[in-house]
Amino acid sequence: MGKRKGRLSAGSVLMLALTVLVLLGSALVLLRLKSGTVRPVVRTDVEALTGIGGREAEPEAESAEAPRTEQSAPPGQAAAREPAAQPTAGTAARATLTAAGTLALEKNLRQSCYAADTKVYDFTEPLALLKPEIQGSLNTVFFENLLMEDTKVTETVVPAGAAEMLRQAGFQLSLSGFPKAWEKQAEGIRQTVDALRERGITALGLQPEGAAERYVTREANGIRIAMAQYAADVSVATRRSMSKKNAEGAIPEADPERIREDIAAARAAGADIAVVFVHWGKTGAKSPDKNQTVLAQQIADAGADLIIGAGSRVAQPVERLTAADGRQVVCAWSLGTLMSDDRSSASRIGGFLLHVTFKKEAQGAAYIAELTYTPTYVWKYRQDSTYYYKCLAADQAAPDGMDDEQRRLMEKTCEAVKKVLEGSGVAPR
Repeated sequence: MGKRKGRLSAGSVLMLALTVLVLLGSALVLLRLKSGTVRPVVRTDVEALTGIGGREAEPEAESAEAPRTEQSAPPGQAAAREPAAQPTAGTAARATLTAAGTLALEKNLRQSCYAADTKVYDFTEPLALLKPEIQGSLNTVFFENLLMEDTKVTETVVPAGAAEMLRQAGFQLSLSGFPKAWEKQAEGIRQTVDALRERGITALGLQPEGAAERYVTREANGIRIAMAQYAADVSVATRRSMSKKNAEGAIPEADPERIREDIAAARAAGADIAVVFVHWGKTGAKSPDKNQTVLAQQIADAGADLIIGAGSRVAQPVERLTAADGRQVVCAWSLGTLMSDDRSSASRIGGFLLHVTFKKEAQGAAYIAELTYTPTYVWKYRQDSTYYYKCLAADQAAPDGMDDEQRRLMEKTCEAVKKVLEGSGVAPR
């Protein structure tokens, strides 16, 4: 038989065809990968078979950044920069100043703090109920007593241990410049400043011999706040007496030019905010007089950001003054009474805590962002034949043990403060 011609089997042909197709496909894929147009889509087998996933996978990000086009600046100018990201509200510095009105440890109030059996004063209770409201970054109070040891107690002079009342309540600064602060002359001022300092409290409004500056600066959460206190109601007799003792300025008087110099010095030292406290006004007055309004405008023009007053023992409005440079300056004419035994009228047994929130944006100037208040009431009650006094927030629930008459009086006092501050832009805390 002759030889059969060699030919491929059907299986070999099929394998050869598949090999060619694979080689062609591989070449095509390599060419597309090289061109950078292939973005693989990765899906699980379950998604491929069932359609779970609902959408195609999003393309992966390009591995290289797109080229940026640089724009040249006009001759003589630097290339424009993208604006820096502005700080959000959460990055702004905030600090709160809480200021309280007049605290005067008069006869009945002092006696309520005296234990006859031990012959020791305990001044820690009268402000204990108010302490939760005194929670500012800085807390101040107008304190109208001299603190002295081994000296007869009077309406003006109290034991040095009374400073403990301020410390435990949370006050860091005592506004101690009041008209009768010269009653014990230089020694009384020195002992008062020392008694406060020993308890970590700074005295403003008194200048003992050798004191350098009339203002202090405290930093709170990155905001530098300069504070000074002056008295606008020092008598002629007191001024003469201080002059004879070579102690002019022992009670810094509210002289506009002096205030301007102090504010300028504080600003030069880096202060963001300037606060001026003033003891002024006639006792019992419900509004400032002409002398006060003129002085307040001069203080605003001198560069103050905030003016806080006391002296009338009665709560007065909070207003905004326009300074010579156009700034709006907050002026609280009087914070009323914080603690006293005077119950001659409902207006004298209460006042308000003023809470001032300062804010400073990154790389920006500090300013007053919020004003709120807490109305206060002096509660007088009897226990074991002795009368006691406690100051508390008048807009909160009455404490246990307060009788109906005192509740009504507290509500009346609270409403009186609200009426005084109505429309002033100061909201209840």
